[in-house]
Amino acid sequence: MQGDIRLDGFRWYQEGQVRFLAPDFPATKTGEPIAPTRIPVFYNPFSKPSRDMTILLVTSFFDKQVTAAEPLAGSGVRGIRLLKETDKVKEAYLNDLNPNAYKVIKINAEVNGVADRVVASNQEAGIFLTRHGEARYRFEYVDVDPVGSPSRFIENSIRACEHLGVVGASATDLAALTGVKPKPCMRKYDTIPAHTPFSKELAIRIMMGFLARAAARLNVGITPLLSFYHRHFIRIFAQVRRGRSRALESIQNLGWVTYCSNCISIESTSLADVPGRVCRVCGGRVAIAGPLWMKHLSDNNLALRMLEKAGEYKEASRILNRIVDEDTSLVGYYPIPLLSRHVKRSPPSPKLVVEKLRECGYNASTTHVDPNAVKTNAPPGDIKQILASLP
Repeated sequence: MQGDIRLDGFRWYQEGQVRFLAPDFPATKTGEPIAPTRIPVFYNPFSKPSRDMTILLVTSFFDKQVTAAEPLAGSGVRGIRLLKETDKVKEAYLNDLNPNAYKVIKINAEVNGVADRVVASNQEAGIFLTRHGEARYRFEYVDVDPVGSPSRFIENSIRACEHLGVVGASATDLAALTGVKPKPCMRKYDTIPAHTPFSKELAIRIMMGFLARAAARLNVGITPLLSFYHRHFIRIFAQVRRGRSRALESIQNLGWVTYCSNCISIESTSLADVPGRVCRVCGGRVAIAGPLWMKHLSDNNLALRMLEKAGEYKEASRILNRIVDEDTSLVGYYPIPLLSRHVKRSPPSPKLVVEKLRECGYNASTTHVDPNAVKTNAPPGDIKQILASLP
């Protein structure tokens, strides 16, 4: 080990084209990872699909060389992989408040032959981002990958991102985002969550909506590029578009979602049209979520370009295979087992249900969030009728 970092607890990993030093990933007796605060330099091997997706998006989206930044870089593996596995990143600014992480980043950059293209720093993330808020110091790509919620870093990440650049962000506080623990969600994201059969999609929409509202305060609009839910995390990517008119356009894409567990009706309203607690279909009491993002969450053409480049990134490829065909303009989804219980039949194939819904003139697709669910704009009564008629 170099410097004054101790070798105890560290080992060499291989991920993609990068060999790097990071701590052994410890686990409890149940096999779950221990608290990240007890790890000398943060690294999570189970987040590899998140890093793979970042590489594929940067490779597929940008048509020029860009400068990338990670305010919470940990071991530096994501930024170093961007330098080695894409031809689109000319320089990576890798920052971490942890002095051990700062030293490990420099070791890993040297070992991988990219030390001349890595600018390592040891600052608080918010300060690092604020120092790059002025136009001439901004980055084309900013990646925020914290432990838990990214909410406190989002506004400064937008400040540090160039016009038409991209912000990528992850969240692992899924209990808050999916409505299991609503108060932390309200505190961190200024949003009311709802625990519904499609809460995982609502979690993505909450996060994208929070990004849009943070951007609007800076007279910045956003365009979602790719969003997904996988295992223990959510990841979103959005293009930054500076200007008051673009900020107003983004805000118009926010709204509210209601769900009635009695008749399984999903309804959406605009931001200004705050819904009531009574279901307009059956009169039952509804759950309300919002404000959140109501439009497309992913660019299917971009997802296809990423899929074509996925190659050996097998897990990312499986996710993208589902995203390519997903209609994320449709809010929410219906798990097939839930629908089947309502019509008292065995669950049919989701693809067959999608096919029949389209034959009846409705928009419909499967979803990467739940492979055993369907998205559609058909009213619940018609969905049940179609389901009941299937062989």
